[in-house]
Amino acid sequence: MKYLIKVLKSILIVFIVFIVVVVLLFDHRDISIIELKVKYPNEASSFIAVDGIQVHFRDEGSKVNSNIIVLIHGTPSSLQTFDVWADSLKITNRVIRMDLSA
Repeated sequence: MKYLIKVLKSILIVFIVFIVVVVLLFDHRDISIIELKVKYPNEASSFIAVDGIQVHFRDEGSKVNSNIIVLIHGTPSSLQTFDVWADSLKITNRVIRMDLSA
């Protein structure tokens, strides 16, 4: 019986540690649009309202006689995911990327 209680306590401790780790790794808060507009934009950034939601996007590179490349990130990424690619691609192309809302 003592062995069973010891095993159950061990399982409970492991479970609690697991829950704490999951909460610490995956808990997040949304960043307000005001914070986003201060922290992440650069000279190529623009914001547009789509269905009442402010969407951050960047339109970079040549807008005349060039290929248009649209970069779409996955969840939970942002348009900054493609900074290195965009820097290379915008030399000879028009590169459009936006932050997708969840």
